[in-house]
Amino acid sequence: MYYVIDLANKLIQREFRAIYANLSWVEFGQGKHGGWPDLIIGKNCKVGLVEVKGQMNFNEALEKVLGKNVALGTSFFDPKGAFYVGLAKDLGAYLFLAYFDKDYEDYMFIPVVFPTCSKGKSSSIKSILDLIDLSRIEEIRKNEEERKRIEEKARKTIKPLTLDDLEKLFK
Repeated sequence: MYYVIDLANKLIQREFRAIYANLSWVEFGQGKHGGWPDLIIGKNCKVGLVEVKGQMNFNEALEKVLGKNVALGTSFFDPKGAFYVGLAKDLGAYLFLAYFDKDYEDYMFIPVVFPTCSKGKSSSIKSILDLIDLSRIEEIRKNEEERKRIEEKARKTIKPLTLDDLEKLFK
């Protein structure tokens, strides 16, 4: 919880709006999973969902998104669970995993989803969803070779964003 509050404060200092989300009691009460990422952020008519983790490096953070051995069974990709990717797409929102990078000693953001309406503006920045076809999730989970290919490609093409990068994205 420390990192969620600390990051929210840093974003608010940069004139973002930030609200702690984590669970929709209304959805939960209707028999849905109800899980939401930790923060909903907004600035300049743009909305983002942010799942916040503690201290780690890029490879550890990437595993938090993709799952161990790219099993895709995380809250980001599991349709039986919270399914943050689906939530972000439903809302037309950005989706990030934020972590406190041990090497840089600051927060970094792994882009997981970009809203389709902003694709042209941020085409130089790749998101995890640029590497994974959601309609093939089950097939990918069963194919170890495909999982390794995705993991290798993610390590090469996904660049974590700094707070400054995030601010530019929300201009």
